[in-house]
Amino acid sequence: MLKSIKLSSVKVFSLMFGVIFLLNLNYTILKSARRTLAVADLGGSAISIPFFELFGTLPAALLMTYLLTKILKKMSLKRVFISTMTIFTIFFFLFAAIYYPKLILLQKSIATPYLLKGSSMAFYVMGELWKPTLIQILFLGFINLNLSMDEAKSMYPSLMLGASLGAVVAGPLTVFCNSKLLWKLAPINSSHWNNSLILMMLVVLAVGLISSVFFMLLSNSFPQQEKPFEKENSKFSLKEAISFFFQSKPLRLMGWIVFADYIAYSLAEILFLEVLKLKYPLPTDYCTYMGYLSLWHSALTVLSALILAPFVLKKTKWITSAIILPIGLLCVEGIFFFTVVGKDITISLLNLSTESYLSLVVAIGSILYCSCRAIKYTLFDPCKELAFIQMPKSSRMKGKIIIDGLCSKFGRGASSATAIYLTALSGSLLASATLSSVVALSVCISLIFATSKLGNQLDTPELASI
Repeated sequence: MLKSIKLSSVKVFSLMFGVIFLLNLNYTILKSARRTLAVADLGGSAISIPFFELFGTLPAALLMTYLLTKILKKMSLKRVFISTMTIFTIFFFLFAAIYYPKLILLQKSIATPYLLKGSSMAFYVMGELWKPTLIQILFLGFINLNLSMDEAKSMYPSLMLGASLGAVVAGPLTVFCNSKLLWKLAPINSSHWNNSLILMMLVVLAVGLISSVFFMLLSNSFPQQEKPFEKENSKFSLKEAISFFFQSKPLRLMGWIVFADYIAYSLAEILFLEVLKLKYPLPTDYCTYMGYLSLWHSALTVLSALILAPFVLKKTKWITSAIILPIGLLCVEGIFFFTVVGKDITISLLNLSTESYLSLVVAIGSILYCSCRAIKYTLFDPCKELAFIQMPKSSRMKGKIIIDGLCSKFGRGASSATAIYLTALSGSLLASATLSSVVALSVCISLIFATSKLGNQLDTPELASI
């Protein structure tokens, strides 16, 4: 078959690998930058993140999903990808090089606190939308339209490896852009942090341009997918996609799994980011540690992609691969919450000083941050994509639009609303640790049961008949 011949081409695989490598490299740099702006700079605290997610990312994701359902009926995936990439990269560069320096000059203005948080939210939201828009919906959606199930099982571990390597490279790049040495060598701005921000966004701009070229070359190697929704239904709409979602039991289960994963993980992550600020209060130090976290997380992801994922995905059932994350999350998150909630017990048992205790919490939080996300990217996410590929080809993009465009963001929105409520109820973000642990661990248990149930569904012909 023509498709098999094309997929066997080293050039085509190299382009796939290159695109996801570059997209994830940029996403990882943006993750460090946006969290630093939110927690240690403009936003002022990790509690800003739930507000940004609920009132910024969630409505923006809904709008993005609606627009994609409209645009993909009229434009090819290639044109949509290039246009979206252009909007993102220009925004980030202009924010760092022009807008942020002027914003800092207005620091003494009465209206500045609101302007600071609003600006931080805008950057945060755009950085957060990078992954679901460019990676999950457009790039992986394009790949899913052109891969068979057997091809996907063989190629997804390698593609996830490419994404992991992108994050590996992003870690040292972030650290280097924030180093005092580079500030002395390339003093673009008198502020160390603003200088670092501009350099990081220059990298994002250059990498975005290269990934766009790679994607154009890749799309030319496949049969044209001019308008993904046009052939199946010229009247396809977001409302129809939502109706399609609720009519499918496997998709409902998949939606809950994605939804619950964000709640279970995010409540612990927000606490970790707040504790991290106590240890690294300066933006450059905070962003540097985020760069190291990206490096460690990516190294674990690479090891999993090379050793664990290929074996597990090929040799075991879907449920075995998918359930590793929720079980691991329950165990590691349980230890993290126990250490935070049981501060006095931990200090007494281990005979720690306050500084040593803070270092311990940061270390456990770092393990949670790195290990659970490594398993998610190399096993959990590929399992989700394999479930999509078991659907009829005409249904794959519908499923991705809802699961990756809506369910993931509703999960973030729900976790953000929960964090805001628990913080208000407890008096502060750190004081909410006890209630957050109860909610997060309970949701984690439900995630295990939902994953098991979906695994049983995938053993029946129901999903393939959607």
